[in-house]
Amino acid sequence: MSIRNSVHRIRSLIGLGIRRFLVQARQSGRRRIRYTVFGIALAIALLVIVTGIGLGLAVGTTVYDDEMDYWLVPADDGEDSPLVDTGGPQFADAHEAHTIITDTDGVDATTPVLSHPHLTEANNHSEYLLVHGIINSPELESFTGVSPDGLPSPPEYTANQTTGTIVLTEAASNQLAVEPGDNVTIDTTEFTIVAVDEGSGDFAANLPVALLPLSDMQELMGATANDQADQFVVQTTDPAVEETLADLYPNAEVETRGSMTVSALFDEEMALALALTAVVISVVVGTLFVGTVTGLEIASDRSTLQTLSAIGISVRSQLLLISTQMFGLTIAGGILGSLLGLGGIYALNTILTATIITNPVAYFHPLLAGYGLLVTMIIALLALPAIWIVLRRLSGGVPA
Repeated sequence: MSIRNSVHRIRSLIGLGIRRFLVQARQSGRRRIRYTVFGIALAIALLVIVTGIGLGLAVGTTVYDDEMDYWLVPADDGEDSPLVDTGGPQFADAHEAHTIITDTDGVDATTPVLSHPHLTEANNHSEYLLVHGIINSPELESFTGVSPDGLPSPPEYTANQTTGTIVLTEAASNQLAVEPGDNVTIDTTEFTIVAVDEGSGDFAANLPVALLPLSDMQELMGATANDQADQFVVQTTDPAVEETLADLYPNAEVETRGSMTVSALFDEEMALALALTAVVISVVVGTLFVGTVTGLEIASDRSTLQTLSAIGISVRSQLLLISTQMFGLTIAGGILGSLLGLGGIYALNTILTATIITNPVAYFHPLLAGYGLLVTMIIALLALPAIWIVLRRLSGGVPA
């Protein structure tokens, strides 16, 4: 047989396989094909989502995020998150460092933070509140999800000058049965409530939290003499700011909000292991699924295959015919799974940034869809030997 005839024969078999797949998808095997496509799609979707999470943890999706926050914390601060740190080593000269950071190019907003739980009393009610001392500014829209609006900001606010003002979350206000204009007492010191943050869906706004000017908090904590702060938070979209922060204090570490809430739980090796595990599981499960379903299809279509053998169609040609149908089925599942995976990453990032963290945890890129299709092709190729064995045993066809 000439090369031209061989090519024509192969094209004809592939065309026949495609037509058989389309006919089955529309008529005879519609339900079976639908379930098979969804099964493959599920494996690929999970692969894309887990790979996106692994890449996000490995490359640090928060570094260039539009709402990136840097936290400057003492290096020996233990494993506590700076988001809720209430003890441990502290920085000195907080107001001076605040001025340096504020004057740094690329910094949108910054504040030193001094935090501690305090028993707060008002109207015969007493509750423990998590109290944060900060320096308010027009650029600082919120701190841990709580708006500081109402607290004085420079130049009205100055170091070593107490103001007697406080901002409460709605949860704290309800527990103490107070409202703006009322007074609360913390450690015998009286403060006037200048605002109650009713919250905008942020998790922290639903907790009993209070914000004070840093000088007031230092007075409560006995930290005025050394001008102490637990940490600094910096809002910026410029990664170059990290170098300035690292040089500000010796023995200090610069962390991102995303790294402290999610990425710090994993190192790069863990992220790589996560992605590789997803590939292995998807390939193994996908190959077994495709091989099993195709084998059952061959068994149910045994009479047709025997007819093809009777008219001289070889097992090799039958394998090409079945493989074309199998590849069509697998690719359809791969396309659907890749799209579902991208949608899952988008939904995951949207839900997490709206409820728990401020930055995306999973890496989103259209190339992940191509990655899903590549793994789909590998699954189809790995399923071929099993299909060949089943076909040889059931068809009784001409060997070559």
